[in-house]
Amino acid sequence: MKCGGEEYFEKGICLIEWGEMIADILPRNYIKIDFSKSTDNINSRTLKVQYYSS
Repeated sequence: MKCGGEEYFEKGICLIEWGEMIADILPRNYIKIDFSKSTDNINSRTLKVQYYSS
């Protein structure tokens, strides 16, 4: 099922918040960045960067 918006992925960089909600239409290759609060410091964040390729 297509929900529209695929043209956003055609060129350049597209940032999507809550991308897991549209996982079905994400491009075959993408980078996922997860932000989480640090357990050591409430003012710090930890970033997890993953590259996905199909």
